[in-house]
Amino acid sequence: MTAVTREGLIEIQVEIWGSLLEFCNKLTPTDWKKQTNCPTWTVKDCLSHLVGIESRLLGYSVPKIEINESDHVNNSQGLTNEIDVVSRRSNSPEDIVNEFMSVTAMRTAYLKAEDDFSVEAESPVGIGSLSDQVSVRIFDCWVHLQDMRMAINVPCDFVSKAADLSFGRMFSVMPFVVGKKVGATDGTTVVFEVYGDEYSVKKFVDVSNSRASFVPGSADSNVSILCPKDIFFMLTCGRIDPVKAVKNGLVKLKGDTSLGEKVVSKMNFMI
Repeated sequence: MTAVTREGLIEIQVEIWGSLLEFCNKLTPTDWKKQTNCPTWTVKDCLSHLVGIESRLLGYSVPKIEINESDHVNNSQGLTNEIDVVSRRSNSPEDIVNEFMSVTAMRTAYLKAEDDFSVEAESPVGIGSLSDQVSVRIFDCWVHLQDMRMAINVPCDFVSKAADLSFGRMFSVMPFVVGKKVGATDGTTVVFEVYGDEYSVKKFVDVSNSRASFVPGSADSNVSILCPKDIFFMLTCGRIDPVKAVKNGLVKLKGDTSLGEKVVSKMNFMI
């Protein structure tokens, strides 16, 4: 994934927060209640989740409440996310938007005041640098904005700087998917072909010495996985059933279809 400068990360983070706010300010009371692809979460819940994480990064504690519906929660981070959402269920959309504006203003001030983005920082994916943290926050905000857009049948945003960074993160995980999650053997090459309006990307993942990595184009691949940009997003972020995606022709497989189906089934890295 291409590195982004401190200034670039701040710019993209502020931009995606602005996009979320602009989107939310146009929602109707009915829109806020629409179910998203996140289990049990409405459009309002998605924004509550983002507010909760930014609040905790500012040092606010997690509310102490009991979660009754937790079958969809997979880990401790998921439980914390659920608490962020459930604790705000009784709040009005206006309250959530105002809290979002408050915490993102404070986070913006903090990021602009921090000159060194190499300092250690915590994020939902673990301890890393502040650059890592902000990159993950941009990705999370962008993903949930697409969840919200899809819930009210508005086309996804695939042309912004946040979208570019997010697709970079999604593609960067594919060697891990092929090598570790699928366990492909040495000599295996998997091609990911993702396309859209005026967009076409082809990535080759090769396994050599028990390690999967991106390689230059290869004419000799085991399987090619072809899908539109929105389906690639939904597969990697767990927003669509991979078996149904293949069965319904949303994903095309050329070559070793058995291997292709295994890869598609493991592309979700959000669990």
